[in-house]
Amino acid sequence: MNTPSISVNSISLDILTERLPKRIRVDLLKLDCEGAEKDIILSITPDHAKRIENIYYEATHYLYHPSLLNSHLENLGYNITERHGIFKAKKAVAV
Repeated sequence: MNTPSISVNSISLDILTERLPKRIRVDLLKLDCEGAEKDIILSITPDHAKRIENIYYEATHYLYHPSLLNSHLENLGYNITERHGIFKAKKAVAV
């Protein structure tokens, strides 16, 4: 069976944040990557997190447990909520 496919260009978060002017902040990073969100989220560094306010993603439960991603994001200063299977990581407000 021939399954149609398409090629898409992609860039890493490192390249994205490198190309954006330093003063630019990312309000929303939405990931719908059919399992690749694990690698993307685990690649988020403290420098990336300084520039990204909100991250939305749907976990692919049969490939990994969402707590792995949530723990990583919490360590970077995000508060995690989940609604109807969609996770939201919101940058914690400094007190």
